[in-house]
Amino acid sequence: MAITHKDRFNGSCISNNGRIYLFKIYDKNWSGATTEISAGSGGIKIKYDTSGQEKFSPIIASKCTISLVVDTTISGQWLEQFITSLRETYEEGDVTLVIWNNSNISNEPLWSGNVTIDLSAKEDVSKPYEIELTATDGIGLLKNYDMVETQGTNPYASADTYISDGYQTFIYWIKTILEYCNTPDSDSTDGDVGDYTFSTAIDWWYEDHPSPDVNNCPLDYTQAQMLGVYEVNEDGSYKVKNVYEVLETICKMWGMRVVFWKNRFWFTQVELYNTADTGTLAVPDNVDSQIWTKAGVFSSSQDYLGDTWFSLYSQDIETNAGGFKG
Repeated sequence: MAITHKDRFNGSCISNNGRIYLFKIYDKNWSGATTEISAGSGGIKIKYDTSGQEKFSPIIASKCTISLVVDTTISGQWLEQFITSLRETYEEGDVTLVIWNNSNISNEPLWSGNVTIDLSAKEDVSKPYEIELTATDGIGLLKNYDMVETQGTNPYASADTYISDGYQTFIYWIKTILEYCNTPDSDSTDGDVGDYTFSTAIDWWYEDHPSPDVNNCPLDYTQAQMLGVYEVNEDGSYKVKNVYEVLETICKMWGMRVVFWKNRFWFTQVELYNTADTGTLAVPDNVDSQIWTKAGVFSSSQDYLGDTWFSLYSQDIETNAGGFKG
């Protein structure tokens, strides 16, 4: 497929503990050269949030805010023009933001998402000033789509729905739902980021399932149809739920939670987070999980959750004989 978004802006910032973060902004409506810009005092902030205050939150969506400096330099003028276009003419999905927690973009990004266009008008202030952009991982945007093959207006005709798909595995439905997230890929990041993947860590097995194994996932051996999320009207049309609601229902059915991190959606049963690790930091052994491609094809498995970098840590706590003062 062809590149749809060009690398328009890039820059870096250093956290309080000295870690370098690299960011790139890709623009669907840009074909010129890349401009280096400066991050503002607000830096980069990634926030994970839930839709409610429940102890068990099946969906934890994330947003990233980045503070940028608009100054009197040429790069500042380019940034100001970009912000104006973002307010006035751009559409959702036109701009993507990618964050790396090191300077090597060949590694998986720490976070990526689509820049939102709900920017308020900027007061007439003197330069330099800071502007804050917000991007979303796409999970929250699922509320904007109905669970149908052809988007339109409720109610829908049968041909527009997923009724004809019949019974399919939960892996099939998960990969179908994730497509609506519009997660940045190679095309929308000027070739810098590969396709997203998703991980599953489920430990509920039934009689007709194969024996529990690190290479097997119950979601791949259990089927469902979408008719259950549709409401039939008297005229034969269907009132459907949005995609977010369907994902939330699936997660609740399996007692799992989904979160996006390092270009991967992680579906994990909440109770498994308490699994004790019997391995080491270098070779962890805790929760069996499977990795799936964007298309829902099994890719690999591992006997631990996450990865061995920026995931696990060890902290030795010793007795302070002298006590503490504060």
